[in-house]
Amino acid sequence: ADLSIASVSFYLAESRLTSNDPRKLYIPPDTTNPKVVARGTAKSTDYFSRFEQAIKLVKGEPIKVGSQTIVVEELPKLIIIYADDLDAHGHNESTNYGVPVVHSEAERLDKMVTSLIEIDEKLGEFIAAAKEVGVYDKMTFILTTDHGMTSFGALSNEEGGNYIPSKFGELKYALKQFDNSFELEKVDADKSPSSRTTVVGVGMNLNLQLTFLEDISDERLEELKALLLKEDYVGVVKTRKELEEEGYWTYAADMIVSPASRYNFSSLAVGGSYLARGQHDSYLDSSNHIYGMIWGNQIKKGVIYEQRAYCYDVGITIAAILGLDLPLANGIVLDVFEREE
Repeated sequence: ADLSIASVSFYLAESRLTSNDPRKLYIPPDTTNPKVVARGTAKSTDYFSRFEQAIKLVKGEPIKVGSQTIVVEELPKLIIIYADDLDAHGHNESTNYGVPVVHSEAERLDKMVTSLIEIDEKLGEFIAAAKEVGVYDKMTFILTTDHGMTSFGALSNEEGGNYIPSKFGELKYALKQFDNSFELEKVDADKSPSSRTTVVGVGMNLNLQLTFLEDISDERLEELKALLLKEDYVGVVKTRKELEEEGYWTYAADMIVSPASRYNFSSLAVGGSYLARGQHDSYLDSSNHIYGMIWGNQIKKGVIYEQRAYCYDVGITIAAILGLDLPLANGIVLDVFEREE
């Protein structure tokens, strides 16, 4: 479809768009904007600078894209504004956008709430700009995200106990107890398992995908699942059959083991620990339940959508708003549209 698009920092669209075509435009932050400069270098590419670009776009003002200055005379049919501040602050893994790592769960939540309030205020400025130029009532807005965030590790420096260290070693021992031939190794990207390894584990810090290098039957996997679910650090276990029913590629994994709340399966060295961290590779609701809003032109007013919806349903709904038909796509168009009487 000949769809005009502007993407503000949504990096997945960068390779499909251009830096010079107003109808297919990828817009990075403008770090020379005086308002951005005044906030300091560390914050020069955060949500603020991205919304500044989006506000200029909707007002038809010149936008700096790399070394060029572009004026988008006709508002694109699809505008994407991507801000990853909440994700960065929620992980609490390193300093991001000038916001340092904190050392308690209360502080981690506080910096996420602070960031949310700041982003909300900037979104308000974007909406005000749309109203100022008279396009707000013609626009449909989708506010969404791709995942939640699950906390893990100790809540503070003062807390001790089993939540602090990785449970990878205990999982490895449990597999060995089930079958003495099972040698579990967590293998990083672009690496190969050792010659002794018979079970390959792949994952970040929470979910661990297991692939058995020797054939293992569905019945045997069910037996192992029952054993692992007796461990207090195990929350959810999915067997190969269950994963295939959920749409996983057949050869992706034989099993996924998801830790119970606040536990982790990281490969951190023995004696290492995690403090007030967040991750979203988990079957827990905190990773899978997200907040979203759809409002504006064509959309029902004052309705809470109470049916189960998936992220890809939001994508299909966006396509419907744009008048695009995607018959081969998964998902449904959400029942959010006003109907003519």
